[in-house]
Amino acid sequence: MAHNREYLRERFVLIEEIYESQYIRETSGNSKKDEKSITKPGMEAEKGEQDKKGPGNNFYIILRGLPEKATEDEIGSFLVDCEIVGNIYKITNEAGRSSGDAVAKLLNKINLERALQCNRKCLMERSVFVTETDMETYNKHIIKVEKMDTEENTFIRLRGLVWSATEKDIKTFLHDCNVKTVVLTTNERGKPSGDAFVHVESEADVDKAMAHNKEHLRERFVIVEEIYEAQYRREIKGAIQPNQMKLKTYSDSHLRLSNLPLISSELDIQTFLKDCKIKEVRILKTKAGKPNGEAVVEFESDDDVVRGMICNNSSLRGRFISVDKVETSELEPMEETERKVPKVNPDDIEKKVSHTNQEIEAGKTGTFYIILRGLPWKATEHEIAKFLDDCDIVGNVVIINNEAGKPSGDAVLQLLNKIDLERALKYDRTFLLDRCVIVEETDKDNYTKHIRKLDKVNTEENTFIRLRGLVWSATEEDIKTFLLDCNVKEVVLTTNDRGRPTGNAFVHLDTEADVEKAMAHNREYLRERFVLVEEIYESQYIRETKEFVIQTGNVNKKSETDNLENGKEGKKRKTEKDKIADHMECNEEEQGNANQSVAKKACIKFEIRPISNVAKHDVIEECKAIQIEGVIWEEDNDDKAKIIMGCSIANPNVDAEMIKEKIKHLNSVEDVIFS
Repeated sequence: MAHNREYLRERFVLIEEIYESQYIRETSGNSKKDEKSITKPGMEAEKGEQDKKGPGNNFYIILRGLPEKATEDEIGSFLVDCEIVGNIYKITNEAGRSSGDAVAKLLNKINLERALQCNRKCLMERSVFVTETDMETYNKHIIKVEKMDTEENTFIRLRGLVWSATEKDIKTFLHDCNVKTVVLTTNERGKPSGDAFVHVESEADVDKAMAHNKEHLRERFVIVEEIYEAQYRREIKGAIQPNQMKLKTYSDSHLRLSNLPLISSELDIQTFLKDCKIKEVRILKTKAGKPNGEAVVEFESDDDVVRGMICNNSSLRGRFISVDKVETSELEPMEETERKVPKVNPDDIEKKVSHTNQEIEAGKTGTFYIILRGLPWKATEHEIAKFLDDCDIVGNVVIINNEAGKPSGDAVLQLLNKIDLERALKYDRTFLLDRCVIVEETDKDNYTKHIRKLDKVNTEENTFIRLRGLVWSATEEDIKTFLLDCNVKEVVLTTNDRGRPTGNAFVHLDTEADVEKAMAHNREYLRERFVLVEEIYESQYIRETKEFVIQTGNVNKKSETDNLENGKEGKKRKTEKDKIADHMECNEEEQGNANQSVAKKACIKFEIRPISNVAKHDVIEECKAIQIEGVIWEEDNDDKAKIIMGCSIANPNVDAEMIKEKIKHLNSVEDVIFS
């Protein structure tokens, strides 16, 4: 054991003490005649189970959420009392770094049950998810650790390729290797996956190819890995070569509607496409016979198809609908669950549209709400709706954005009834696009806080907006200057429970024309930060500002009594504003000095060491993409030999170590120190 991790030629060797039963099992091949009884305590029953199942009946697990620094030995210790066959394989990302996932093969079902008992237990203070997986997933991620006498050792995989990479590019990249075959793989949508599998002439060519690991092909560095022949055969089996791809043909008379509310009827679709003459509607369904959120519509003429395409991204029941062409090959196998569209009275259509909008805004169709956390950033509203396949969703899935306008990983939605709520909660801690999603019940306030206004509402003023991402020192005058071309009635700057600015403001404008002008300022800068401008409902405005503006009367003044009440209300409101103004005035100088002091103290510089062959510009851009509230990035160009990034911190909850850790986890960064 003293020789553990010493080198044999160019590789260090791991030495591990093992049980006698492991030695016999691993070295005896398929023969069981001379196998001794397992001596590990408590393993007698396991041997009997294995004998029943016979050799080769292995089970597989995947571990998610592992600490990046966790080693194979530490993961093995985490899976206490589990007999692992072969190695534990840590899955790496395109940059060759740990993705936080790993796969392992287990000896039998008893060991699988033991491993699953480790689900949600902590390793290095991180909760790890352990779930069963299949042999295909395991084989995809195994890493070749030695040459095989029983097969050709002439296969490699390239990962992290630019999507436009061609076979010629790869042969140029491997210019000193004799390449036999190159296979560029695609995903299920037919788009490049960024991976390629290469068969080279000899083992010497493999060694030459491995020397190109992490070298650049155009703007991206490429991971080169040696793989088993079986992996190569398996991966290229379903791959379609460019010269084998068939040209897609599309129907001239059909369109597909996606992201439909699951409660949509033919009447809804007729209403949505009210300018088109429709022959037939096919509402597509799942295997369970429930609508899957898609429909195929057949039109009478080419002009109707064009009018239908114009409806792309229009809303139906508060959801954006995708309208796309349909491949002719898809039309044949579709289930005939459709029926002819009844002739609809135009008056009924108008009534239906009006009723739907009012129903959704009033919240009458559903009183249960959920929030989903930990969503993949790339997940669309349609994918989230399909994740909750058997739940009736009212209105849109609302993806919550951060201050930069990018997805935060959370979403809220409204459900039709309690049964749908119970169904939705069953999806808690299940996976969407390889991410474990938390599903929890929430309240109406949290839902309405994040809903987006999709169209004008006839029953209220459409003159309210929200500004997000403001600098904390922004004042009412700053906002009026920012909205210089708009007639502003009222500005309400909100604060958190500690009385500090949230970076949000709610603005009441004079007319709808002012709202249009205000929306034109979206993502423009107010001082050093760009501001997000969003149109909101009147109910949202009242709810969000009631804590900061005393407001008990109706906003719409309809009578003299209302005017009197609102007059009194105005005095109350003014009194409240005066209090805030007085407080701000008294502390303005003190806060200003404090802010200057903080700004000086919180100006920090980092010296960044990138991984080999990564351009300085790429590292700088990746650092600037880190979004932390109250942190402003600055590039230091004084020292051209080093990468120096500076930042000013105006957020007391953010410290230098936190930022350093964020930088350290970037794919292009090897190490970072304080400058």
